[in-house]
Amino acid sequence: MGLGLLTAIHDATYGHYADKDPHRKWTDGPTFYRGQLSVEKPADTFLSVVGWSKGVAFLNGFNLGRYWPVKGPQCSYYIPAPLFYAGDNDLILLELDDPSTDLWVNFTEAPDYSCHGGVRSV
Repeated sequence: MGLGLLTAIHDATYGHYADKDPHRKWTDGPTFYRGQLSVEKPADTFLSVVGWSKGVAFLNGFNLGRYWPVKGPQCSYYIPAPLFYAGDNDLILLELDDPSTDLWVNFTEAPDYSCHGGVRSV
């Protein structure tokens, strides 16, 4: 259930950067990212934020918590099945330190205590 590339919510301003290197930092301020995923049958899972810098994650309006993988201690978050809707779900992340155009998240079967993404995606 990997969500893939998230889209910055302020897409209207992104066109200005269309000719820039996609791996270049394209904003200096905090950025909201939104991803949508469809879930057939909700199940307990973990959200991995490996590769992100520092911020807050929300699923369907529920605050999952703050993340800061480079400082720890947590880089994956338990999400109980009842937080998912059968059908469409919204994941929003507020990235505070290092917004980018190529940030990914994964939903995994188990927590990642290493913060290196060494668990299997679901």
